[in-house]
Amino acid sequence: MEGNYIFSNCTSLTSINLPASVILLGSYVFYGCTNLTAISMPGVVTIGSESFRNTGFITLDLPEGLISLGASVFRDCANLQSISFPDSFNSIGDWALSNCSSLITLTLPAAITVIPPQLLRDCTSLNTVNLLGAISDIGLAAFFHCTSLSDFSIHGDQPVDMNPDSSSFIDPFDAAHNPANINLHVPSDYVDNYTKKPWSIDELFTISGF
Repeated sequence: MEGNYIFSNCTSLTSINLPASVILLGSYVFYGCTNLTAISMPGVVTIGSESFRNTGFITLDLPEGLISLGASVFRDCANLQSISFPDSFNSIGDWALSNCSSLITLTLPAAITVIPPQLLRDCTSLNTVNLLGAISDIGLAAFFHCTSLSDFSIHGDQPVDMNPDSSSFIDPFDAAHNPANINLHVPSDYVDNYTKKPWSIDELFTISGF
């Protein structure tokens, strides 16, 4: 299904079953399908930009074998409360889950090592983030205005780079728009590695080992 916009703005569409022969979803395929709450896509490995933007999903289990999601793919999915990723998943685009205002928890598999810009911006119900990979970079404003965020786990042994070379850099967590304190959980053997800025900022993080 390489075409774009195929079902976009089909507001009466509530569910769809795709055959296993479909391995690629193009861009904007289900964009604006506001009542779409169920999908079977067992063969899909790549989903293009904005394919499910502003859809009606409440929960979503992405298929085994999925590798990548494009930019803004689930942006503005206001009803989405939970989403799960297979172990095969290794690439996620900018703004992919931004403004999912009902999303409560998020776990990204170990193959994800870079958090792209604006990934979870304005996810105001997001409480818990668990990053299973050795994260090397957190992009611009990735957690901006996540006002409910209280528990954040990183499984890597080294502090994540949050200082990209950009004069317009916005702290990915943006202390001014986040709760007063986030519990940062890191491997016990590496707690000392997180004592330098920005992780040591007292008003934003309390660091503990697991």
